Amino acid sequence: LTPEDKQNWTTMLSTIPDLPKKKDSLGNVVVDNAAFYNPQRTNYEAPDLYCLFPFRIYGIHKPNIKEVERAYFNMPNPGRVCWYQTGIFAARLGLATEAAKDIKARSGAYLKGFRFKGYRDRPHDWKSDYDGVGNMMNTLQEMLVQCDGDKIYMLPAWPKDWDVNFKVYAFKNTVIEGTYKNGKMELLKVTPESRRKDIIF
Repeated sequence: LTPEDKQNWTTMLSTIPDLPKKKDSLGNVVVDNAAFYNPQRTNYEAPDLYCLFPFRIYGIHKPNIKEVERAYFNMPNPGRVCWYQTGIFAARLGLATEAAKDIKARSGAYLKGFRFKGYRDRPHDWKSDYDGVGNMMNTLQEMLVQCDGDKIYMLPAWPKDWDVNFKVYAFKNTVIEGTYKNGKMELLKVTPESRRKDIIF
């Protein structure tokens, strides 16, 4: 990095406002996507959960996760199609059952005339809708492995009754291959092997 890059990013960081938060009807703190609405919230997505993904400010391994979990369960327009990131949010929260619902909904979609399941039709983008299967792949990855610095969290949102053979890529050029069957990890290969110490189940 150049000194100019670092200075530019430091300046940019200093201008970013604090993450908006509010209190729900029970007085609990919940992340929000704006300090106020004028006249009301109309976004069909859930930008209040972007602090969970893609920005990773919150996560299963970080404090105050309930602030985001409350927002998740109060999304005004949860969706399991196209660009809706509901499954990714669920996986990042460690909500295996919720993440599994998303995988089932997306993988079971069938668009007449297409060879493979998972694709949907308009009105989201166009035929065929690649966003849906792209989101599904991201959800599966987050269900299997999540990284934070050197730490690698394995199966943070994987249903205990789902068997899986997998090969995923983690931070720092790490490859993880494994077999999870009948609620147990039967095989785990980590490349490079030196990264095995960073894995947390």
